This record gives sequence, C-alpha cells and structure tokens, in this order.
Amino acid sequence: MNTSSDNKTPLTTNWAVLILAVLVAVGLAANYFKYELFFNIQFIFGSIFAILALQLLGITAGILAALLISSITYPLWNHPYAIITMTAEVVIVGLLHRRKGVSVILADALYWLGLGMPMVYLFYHEAMKLTLSNTLVTMVKQALNGITNAVIAGAIFMFVASSSGWRRFSFREVILYLLAFFVLWPSLAIMTLDSRTEFTDTDQAIRTSLIQSSFHITRNLDQWLRGHMSLISHLAKIAAISPVSFAQQEVEEVHKGNPDFQRVGLVDKGATIIAFSPLTDEVGQPTLGRNFADRPFIPTLKQTLQPMLSEMFIARINTREPIVSLLAPVVQDGRYSGYTIGILSLHGLKKIIEGETQDLSLIYTLLDRNGKVIVSNNPTLQPMDPFVRDSSFLQRLNNGVSQWIPKAGKNISISASWTNSFYIKESTFGRMAEWTLILEQPVEPFRDKLLQRFAKKLGLLLIVLLLALALSDLISRKTIHSLDKLSELSNKLPQKMVDHDMGEIVWPQSRFFEIENLTTNFKTMVKIIQESFHKIHALNINLESTIQKRTQEARQIATRYKTLMSTATDGIHIFDLQGNMIEANDSFCKMLGYSHEEILQLNIHDWEVKHTREEIDRNFQNIVHGAAHFTTQHRRKNGEIRDVEISASAAIFDGKTLIFNTSRDITERKILEKEREQFQIFFNNSIDMMCIANPNGTFLKVNPTCEKLLGYSEEELLSRPFVDFIHPDDKQPTLDEMARLIKCGSSLNIENRFQRKDGTYLWLSWQAKYNREENLTFANARDITERKKTEKTLRQAVREKEVMLKEIHHRVKNNMQVVYSLLSLQARNIDDSIIRTMFEESKNRISSMSLIHEKLYLSPDLSLIDFKEYIDRLVAEIASTYNRPDIVFTVDMPPLQFDINISIPCGLIINELVSNCLKHAFPNGKKGTITIRMSENSEGELSLSVSDDGIGFPAEIDYANTTSLGMQLIVVLAGQLNGTVKLDSEEGTTFTITFPTGQINPHHSGILAL
Repeated sequence: MNTSSDNKTPLTTNWAVLILAVLVAVGLAANYFKYELFFNIQFIFGSIFAILALQLLGITAGILAALLISSITYPLWNHPYAIITMTAEVVIVGLLHRRKGVSVILADALYWLGLGMPMVYLFYHEAMKLTLSNTLVTMVKQALNGITNAVIAGAIFMFVASSSGWRRFSFREVILYLLAFFVLWPSLAIMTLDSRTEFTDTDQAIRTSLIQSSFHITRNLDQWLRGHMSLISHLAKIAAISPVSFAQQEVEEVHKGNPDFQRVGLVDKGATIIAFSPLTDEVGQPTLGRNFADRPFIPTLKQTLQPMLSEMFIARINTREPIVSLLAPVVQDGRYSGYTIGILSLHGLKKIIEGETQDLSLIYTLLDRNGKVIVSNNPTLQPMDPFVRDSSFLQRLNNGVSQWIPKAGKNISISASWTNSFYIKESTFGRMAEWTLILEQPVEPFRDKLLQRFAKKLGLLLIVLLLALALSDLISRKTIHSLDKLSELSNKLPQKMVDHDMGEIVWPQSRFFEIENLTTNFKTMVKIIQESFHKIHALNINLESTIQKRTQEARQIATRYKTLMSTATDGIHIFDLQGNMIEANDSFCKMLGYSHEEILQLNIHDWEVKHTREEIDRNFQNIVHGAAHFTTQHRRKNGEIRDVEISASAAIFDGKTLIFNTSRDITERKILEKEREQFQIFFNNSIDMMCIANPNGTFLKVNPTCEKLLGYSEEELLSRPFVDFIHPDDKQPTLDEMARLIKCGSSLNIENRFQRKDGTYLWLSWQAKYNREENLTFANARDITERKKTEKTLRQAVREKEVMLKEIHHRVKNNMQVVYSLLSLQARNIDDSIIRTMFEESKNRISSMSLIHEKLYLSPDLSLIDFKEYIDRLVAEIASTYNRPDIVFTVDMPPLQFDINISIPCGLIINELVSNCLKHAFPNGKKGTITIRMSENSEGELSLSVSDDGIGFPAEIDYANTTSLGMQLIVVLAGQLNGTVKLDSEEGTTFTITFPTGQINPHHSGILAL
C-alpha cells in the first residue's frame, strides 16, 4: 500500500553519507540505552533509524545501517543472533515496501510473522538452549519491538518528509499510522506497569518468605541449642562441686537421655578426659585419659568462662568424622578447671532446619565461625568444606537480603544468567555469634512462572496490534472511498449552481456519521443558499426582538451565575491563560485562606505547589483543546499544603480565552486512602492470622496467613462459621468468651485449637476486639503449637527433676545416717573421753545436716525449708543427746522459710552454740534456760542469737582465735553467711550472728576451710 505522492527531492552523495552516519550513531545509542519493560525484558530502538535510512536513502543504505546499528547487541547480549534478525528485517521490509508498495508497518508485521519469529525460535531455543517459556517471551517481545519501531519510524518519516516538502501523504496512510500508534503505546504502557507490578510483588513475596523462613529456622535452632546448652552448662556446674565418680554418672545420664548428643564428656583443665559416655569407642578402646590440649576453642573458654558453640573439627574418638559440639567451662573459685562437651548429631541439626524448608525450594547452609560447612542440603557441599562465594556478583538489597547474579558467558543470554541467580539471607546466632545460617532461594522456579504469564500478555498484545492494523487498513479504505466520491461531486457543484443545471445528483453513502453529515450538508447547501435571500429580510425584522430576548436571557444567566458562585460548596475560580485570577467564589477564598480582594491580586503560581510553570502552561494548552480532571496541591495563605481535585474547562469570553475551574479539598480523603492502603499491606503480609467476623460467628475476611496455616482456601473459610473449626473441648469456652466480648465491648485473649484441612489441630493464641459502631470483631491469632509442645516437655522435665532431687536428698540423708551410725559404732570402742566427745559432736553436726535433707525430701517445695520447725526438732535432738532435763529450751522466732544455703550454716551454728551451753554453762547439774531467737532488723538483716543464763563465757578466752573446733566452725559459718559474730557475756552468755538475707559469700569455702 503505497498511495503517497512521490515528490522526493534527491540528495547529494555528501548529504546522503552524512545522514547515514548520523542515523547509525543515533541508532547505536538507541540500542545501548534500552528500555526495560519488565524482568530483564527490554525494548531497543535502533531499528527505527535503520528503517529511516531505508526510507530516506534506499534499501542498500538501510541494510548497511541495520548491520552497523545491530552490531552493538553482540557485546550487550553475548550472542550474534540479534544482528541477523535485525538485518533481515530491513531486507524484507525494503523489498516489500519499495518493490511491492506495501506500507512499512504491514511489511514489518509480515516479516515477523513469516520469518522473524521462527528465526528467533531456532536461535534462542535450539542454538542457545533457552527454556521454551523464555524463548516464547523473546519471540513475541522482538516481534512487538520491531513493529513498534516500524510505527515510530513511519511516523517520523511522514513528519520529516511532509514538513520539508519531499512528499505528501494520503489521509489513508495518516489514519493507519494514528490508529496503530494509539493502540500500541497505551497497551504497552498498561502491560509494562502491570507486569512490573507483578514482578515487584513476586520479588517482595520471595524476600518476605526468605526473611520469615530465616527467622523461624534461626529461632528454632537457637531454642534447640539453648536447651541442649543448658544441659551441658548444668553438667559443668555439677562437675565443679562433685567428685569424678558422680560426674561420670551425670555424664552417662545426660547422654542416655538426649539422643541428639552422639557423645558427652568431662575434660579437666589439662584437656584430659576424666568422664565420658560411652566409655569405649567403636573398636573397644577406652575413651578416658585421652588428651585434647590442641583444640582451638580452649583459649576462648579460658578467656570468656562462658558456654559456646565450637567450630567444625575432626573427631578422634570413633570414626574420624567431622563433628561440632556444645562447650561449657568448669569454673571453680572463678578460675577455669576444664570443660564439659556435648558432641551434636548433625542429623538433629538437619531435622530442625528441614522442618522449615521441606515444602520450599530453599538451599540452606550452616557455617561455623571459620566459614566451614556444618550441614547443608547443597549436594556440592559436605561438612568441613570451606564456603566460598564470589562477592563481586552480590547485590545488597533491603532487610538483610542479597541477590547473587552470575556473570553471563559468551553466547549466553543475560536472561539465562539471571535465571541462575538466587536470593540470600544470612543470620548469625549463638552467645558469641559463632554460627551463621545461610538461606538461598533460587530465582528459576519463580521466573518460569512469570515468563509464562509475560509470554501470554505479550502474545495478546501482538494479536491486538495485528488486528488493529487490519482494522485500520479497512477503515482507511472505507473512509477514503466516500471522501474521494464527495470530493469529485463538490468540485463540479458550484458551476452547476451558476448554470442552474443541478440535474439529478447521486450522493455517496457512508457508514461513518461524520462523512454522512458532510454529505447531508452538501445536499442541503444549495437549498440553503437559495432560501437565504428570502430569509435575510425576515431576519432583519426579527433581529431587534431577538436582541431584546437575548439580553433578558443574559441577565438571567448572570443572576444564576452569581447564585451558583455564592452557594457552591466547591471552590469555583476563573483565570486567564497567564494564570491571573479573574474571579473566585467564597468557598475557594476560604479554601486558600485569602479574602476576596486578596485573591483577585494573585496568580496561579502563588498557590500551585505540584506543577512547575512549564507544566502549568502545557496544562493550559491541553485544557483549551478539551476539559480536564486531575489532582494537585495548593498552598494556603498560612503555608499549609492541601490536596485538591480539579475539574477544568476553557471558554472564550469577550474574545478572551478563560479557564473555568471547580476545586474540591480532598486532603482528608487522601489520608484515609493511605491509611487503608497501609492497613491492607499489613493485613496481607502479617505473619499472624488476621480476620474479621460478624456477631454470628462468620468470617467476613481472612488474610493469606489464615489460608496458609489452616490449609483452607478463603472461600472455604468464609463459607462456614468459625466455631466449626474449633476443637470440641474448646468450643464452649470460646463461645463464652465471644459472648462476653460482644456484651462488654472489651478485648479478648484466649487460646484454643483450630482444625486444619488435613484434620490436624493447631494451637492458636487469639487477641480480639469488638467494634460496636461497625458491629464487627477484629481478631488476630498466632500459631503456638510448638510452644505448647515445648511447655508439655518442660512440665515433664520439671516433674522428673523434682523426683530426682527428692531421691538425691533422700540418699544424702541416708548416707549421713550411715556415717552417723558408723561414728556411733566407733565411739563405743573409744575409752578416751575427749575423743569420744569429739565423735559425739561430729555426730550432732551430721545429724543437723541430715535433718535438712530429710526436710527437703518430705517437703512439697524442694527449694525452701520451714526453719522454725527444723530448729524445734534440732534442739529436741540435741537435748536428747546430752540428757539434761534440768535445762529449759525456748525457741523464739516467727515462721520462716529458708533455702539450703542458709538453713545448713544456721543449723550448724545453733548446734555448736547449744552444745557449748549444755557442756559449759551449767556445771554440776545447775538448772538454767537456753533461748534461740531470730528476727529481722530495720535494715532488712536477720539476727540469730543463742543465749543462756549460765556462768558466762570465760573472759580470758578469745572466741575468734581459739583452738576449739566448735568456735572456729561458728566463725567460718558466719563468714559463709556474709555475717558478723558478736559476744555478750555480762549476764550469762549471748552469741549474736547478724547477716543479710539471701547473700552467701561465694568465695568462702565454709566447712571445707577447716
């Protein structure tokens, strides 16, 4: 289709060479500065200038320009195939356009459908081995790119040729280009925005999922490690105060009770194993006595005296396999005395991580502090391997997420390189951040889905464009046919009218309203001209009457205008094309905060904020050619910025073009829309379940987390009352709480079980609020299933620990009774009264401590002892031992409860002081009274006193410096309580020990100091 008038002015050779050079240079720049539609799908515009060279300079120059311009795609895209397709495009278009008379647009469309797209398929899918979805996107994109460039090139050529007078173009060609242009560009813009939004949403979803997975895995790993670290730390505390034989029992119990530990051991400060489980390795060799002084973590343990996670190292016990362990230092008197070690099962670590990644395509890697692999589901990585990544291809994103994109190789498409990229999230944990968890999310699964959707959108756009081209060709033919016929008739009509030879005229018929109107106008034109002379006289007669009528109508319109301006709630204002204010109503004055006189002195630039002067001038020109509706921002007199919605149109008044505007303040509406948008984002992206329900118990809206956690679709959740999902045992308590919530209008906090679609139940912690105004309940819930399981496990562990502690106290009491009995047997064979007395005193001390353990064994609370009851029984046993019925005992103290750290020292002190009173204060059977008191003074300290009314303490004896074991023991025990000893012997003897509650001197060795 080549209906243009060929009036082209020939170019000289020098001008042709210059134009070709300019077109090639601009074309190279247009290919380099590409426009990305979405997700690495790019439009280049170099072929525009190759087709221009074809139209301006001929087919040979066009092919040369295409070859030179497309050459830049080789370094940009890493393959030469784009050079072939772009050069072939100009060849085919040139042959069809120059020799067959086909328009550039149609010729380009025929090339891509018949040859271009099949070539792209062969090059990209067969030669470069791209995926089918990637190839389809590339095929359709290049076809669209080529046709779009042909439309632009044709439009530019039409403008340049017509402006310079080289050529004239038919109305048919103009219609074709305009229709193609106005179909193509809006479609491309809409698809670009939609596809970029879809890509952004997918990108954000990948990042959000990666961050959430990292958070859950790190939290679960940290909880798992802390639980096992507490066992190793507890074992270290026991080892610090217990003999090796007891430590060996504890090591074996920890190993047997925790399958996640492969081996458990105790190492002394010389790095030699002194307790271990199992006691033999796989070949039957004993594990005790082996030395590990070369382990790299020992200096850190000595320095920090804190539990830690080890790096990976090779085991020396059993098979020489990579292992990782939990370490806790054994601390005695604030100094390093060895460490306890628990060697972890790597299977246990994998189980924790894979519990969160099994349903995802995540690649996880757990590294130690030296960057060596602990566990990974990457088949190329094994434990102890160094983890190495080329950081030069790493792009830092937000929220700690990065993306790694490998470099594209030769003849490898950049989009293929992008497919092999992945998102990365790194997290450290441990007391000293010893370990690092790396999660990697490959892009390929998501990219394939996006490309399939993009291919459909691009294909649909190509089909629409081709249909538009066909339709525009049809419309242009129909339109031009009627216009040509009408042009022929109108050319002969004036002469026929002059000659009064109108005859019979056959007027053309058209389906277009405008052309039919034009034909009708021509048909009536003759009749109107003939009748016009007769009407002129009648019009003159009626002219005065008409003027009076129009004047009255003008007055009515003016009155209505004033009424409208004064009563309108919207701001109405009028200004000229220079922006000078002509008139404004009261509403607009109030909107900006000016008086009417002030506002008439203003220009639009005095209050307009959003648009520059150039933009306002362009907007005025657009409004002159048609009404406009848009939003902007105005500055009030006080400087406040307000959002405004404008409806504007132009009209000519007294020969002057004016802009008429209606303004409405939408600031509050904008704020509300933003708040709604923020709430919707929070609602959709919350990791907690969020829902809205009516008083009948029916879900009205649920967020995606509800669907994910419960396994139901949104339609399934909205189709049933929420009570149907609640565990039968939890239904009534939940309904009662909901009734109370609606009745009282308060908040709700409840835990219940919800049934998932697969029949299992989740424990959920609900928080809800009832809104009376909307008669709706807003609620959110958090999955606490794992917490419930952990609580159950902890309760069982606490019960087991209580049983174990009771058993320990029972055994300690029994062992002390055995020692007591042995001392009693030994004392029977001793004739020396002094030594026998020493034995009796030792028996009393053992009995005092044994009584403590008996009280703890029988007490429901293993941490506290009824101290008054304990002292009553202790005094009774001492009195029974010395058999002094003439002595009266008084215990004066309120009900008190102490732990074992206070009860044992106080009991031993009372034992020594009461025994001394019975032995020395009442000689020769003298009667008397012994009083034991305990009270709290104003400074919050406890005061323990033992007094008698006997003969008094000898003045020549210094109780603090005596060889008496009993007095030494009293001073040492008082020091262990961080207290002081005071003696008063004016009337009898009174020893008072004052000490702060709950403060035991950690550096005082107590009885062991003797």
